[in-house]
Amino acid sequence: MNFKICLFNQGEVRDYLLEDYVLVGSAEKNHIYLEGLCAKHFRILRKGITYHIQDLRSQTGTYVNTQKIGSAVLNPGDTIRAGKYEFVFLEQSSIFEIEKLKSHNPHWNEVILRMPSYAKSDLPVLVLGESGSGKEQISQYIHKFSTRSMYPAVTVNCSALTASLAESELFGHVKGSFTGATQDRKGAFEEARNGTLILDEIGDLPLDLQPKLLRAIENKEVRPVGGDHVIQTNCRIVACTHHNLLEKVYRGEFRLDLFYRLNVIQVKVPPLRERKEDFEKILFEFAREMKVRFSFETITFLKEHSWPGNIRELKNLVSRCRIQYPNQKIQTRDVEPFLQRHASESSLTSEPSKETKNIIREIEREIIIKKLAMNFGNQKKTAEDLGIPKSTFYDRVKHYKINVHVFKK
Repeated sequence: MNFKICLFNQGEVRDYLLEDYVLVGSAEKNHIYLEGLCAKHFRILRKGITYHIQDLRSQTGTYVNTQKIGSAVLNPGDTIRAGKYEFVFLEQSSIFEIEKLKSHNPHWNEVILRMPSYAKSDLPVLVLGESGSGKEQISQYIHKFSTRSMYPAVTVNCSALTASLAESELFGHVKGSFTGATQDRKGAFEEARNGTLILDEIGDLPLDLQPKLLRAIENKEVRPVGGDHVIQTNCRIVACTHHNLLEKVYRGEFRLDLFYRLNVIQVKVPPLRERKEDFEKILFEFAREMKVRFSFETITFLKEHSWPGNIRELKNLVSRCRIQYPNQKIQTRDVEPFLQRHASESSLTSEPSKETKNIIREIEREIIIKKLAMNFGNQKKTAEDLGIPKSTFYDRVKHYKINVHVFKK
């Protein structure tokens, strides 16, 4: 099985296939030569079917997944950091899957190559992006690259849930708990046990259900509708939305503490108009799959379109061409009637106003104070309750000039 490490450096991505022994450092005779490291900084060697990394007494150290190491076994998705350089260790199966997602857009390509590292963590992921940009595909890849990939990935479309049935869909119900409940039913949390629960369009989840979802994620347990006992859960949460959730917080439509709990790792999928470098690649994939041919002039014309419906709109266009013009080379005049001309979505990309940001800060400060009071000034526990890193929480406390000592017993 082949392995490689991907190097990230100031927007540049470089791949290095691994042999039995690789030496990394600033000496020119090294297999991987990088300025700014020690002459011989670290090495990677294969022992049987595993790869091991060893720091060679470097001055600044070698880190694997934020831990400083002397030596360690590498697992697919591990992040390696040495000096200003960062690598991701990938196996062949991941390489094959990532190749299909690779982008000619440098920023998005860097995110794609970090996907195995994101997936390996068990932390919640919030996937942002306009409708049709590929959020669901990214969510499925996160599951596929994760250690939970042998268990199910269960998707719940929150925008399709009615307020009356949403709780049953997520948490399940017992027989007779409401009209039509003729038998016990597992909820999505239980169906996704040991796997991944994908909450699609989380921004549309009914407001009165959000506190229950927050408790389920925090306590890792759910209570079925009509049930008198709780069920322990064990699933990784991936939430997707095309909404600007902070704007929804300002309007009172989304809870800030739930936002923090979900927004631990954030992946923002760019709209098609911001990654036109990939347009031909995506178009050719759909055209090859559906056996549709486009003239060069048509491809040039399509590339200039703003694509408000993103990749989904492009796929639909190719599908319509296949049906209406079978066995023909598609010309510009053929596709013009299919293109949407309305303005592109701006709900995700628009920045909140200054007034909105000030109100959000006040809400945030109030939530932090309430949580600190509940935890008697315990900052570590409060950060965990809010679902944010301790360093970020300490920065917020300092920024808002909150005196934590007044909350201590």
